[in-house]
Amino acid sequence: MTWRRLVVLLLVLVLVAASYFVVVGVRALDRLERDPAILGDYPGRPAAGLGTNFLVIATHTADASTKADLIMLAHLNRANNKVYLVPLPSDFYLTGEDGKQFELQELYAQSGASLQRVLEATLDTRIDHAVTVDYAGFIGLTEQLGGVAVDNPVETTTPAGIHFAKGRITVAGKEALAYVADNSNFPGRARVLQQRQQSVMRAIVLKSLQPETILNPVVSSSVTKALSQHIRVDVSMTTPVIVQLVAAMRIGSSSDIVTVGAPVLGTTTSDNGSQATLPSPVLVTELSAALRNDTMDAYLAAHPA
Repeated sequence: MTWRRLVVLLLVLVLVAASYFVVVGVRALDRLERDPAILGDYPGRPAAGLGTNFLVIATHTADASTKADLIMLAHLNRANNKVYLVPLPSDFYLTGEDGKQFELQELYAQSGASLQRVLEATLDTRIDHAVTVDYAGFIGLTEQLGGVAVDNPVETTTPAGIHFAKGRITVAGKEALAYVADNSNFPGRARVLQQRQQSVMRAIVLKSLQPETILNPVVSSSVTKALSQHIRVDVSMTTPVIVQLVAAMRIGSSSDIVTVGAPVLGTTTSDNGSQATLPSPVLVTELSAALRNDTMDAYLAAHPA
């Protein structure tokens, strides 16, 4: 399903959820489910680098044992004014702790800890925090925000009859899902869907940070309730940590949210006979250094998304 690539899910944690929870009080933050299974400490774990790295996992249901539909790394720079999003293919083919090769979504189905350890070992980079969001969380968020305005690059009509005019439109709920996962046949579909996904992400962030949104007690309360039902965070994401994160955040515009291409080499056939995506050793090495040393701008300049 194309919706799994929605990078909005990172901002649900870092910006949207945190902003609303802080506004309506720490009680809402305290109600967030802290799951020790999605991130943990272990001997030989990479040391903390500069900036903050998040692991974001999206699933189709709230069932923790399900396969992951979206796996993404996000790097918040040391200045707290820029977020770099690195979507990782769910079929990324990496070597697990037992020496066998697995797709990332299969690793998460084993346990969040397995996914964390393999990613940290592959990237030689510590993941500071983790969050999981289910599909219903995305739907509920856009509905509670009253829709988000985006610039649609191509006019389309889905097989279900949902029409998207070219230009400025507002999408919400199931319509927003159809917008980013439009399965109609039109030229340049993959490129257009990527543009749509990124525009929805930016629109949600910007609308969420508007004073009229944050300071509206009705909206704040409803969004808080929706998010608390669909988000799990790691145990280190305590209430004081989230409050401190929000207080330090300096994200001011869509240009402060940057999408970075995944370090992909090509495709292969996995052990179960399905197509899988191979990582590029060169790009993985360079990305690892950029995440550790907070030099993502230099990495992006060398490898534009």
